Amino acid sequence: MRKVARSCLIVALFIAACQPALACDGPNALVPDPRRAMAPGVQLGPLLVSTGMWNGQDVARLSWGRSEDYQKFLIARIERFERPLTLTGQRCEDGRTLRFADGFWRFDAEPTLEEIERHTNPSRIIPAPAPASVEVVGEVTYGGYFIFTASGRWRLEARDGERVVASAIIEVVGPQR
Repeated sequence: MRKVARSCLIVALFIAACQPALACDGPNALVPDPRRAMAPGVQLGPLLVSTGMWNGQDVARLSWGRSEDYQKFLIARIERFERPLTLTGQRCEDGRTLRFADGFWRFDAEPTLEEIERHTNPSRIIPAPAPASVEVVGEVTYGGYFIFTASGRWRLEARDGERVVASAIIEVVGPQR
């Protein structure tokens, strides 16, 4: 009996090791900004995640060249929410963490992956409006950079604590390093 249990455990571990880090579909369709103030973007629950880098695509697909490339994103509230949301992201193929940055390095710089991780953040907090204030739906709540360190599909998530409120897939197309 012990031998059978051990064999089952080995098979289960082998199967788990062969699975991708995340189950991801293709890239999400882009939706228009309800206010028409920004380029179309990916709806992430009460947020619209947008960039001018979609290059006429109908889906969330970006061109990518190298690890140190940074993509400027704007995030706007398109629906009400009461509590802060935390944005995180992972590469579907291997679970690599999406990085967030407020600024960027020189255009000709070639930082290592270790330097990128040291100078960027694995999450971004999108604050909820103060209870006493009038929330302006459509207000841009974040303008910063997403650092995709490899091509592939990336799952972006908005979280309320540990609970995933919404997720979206952005496909990054380019050379693999």
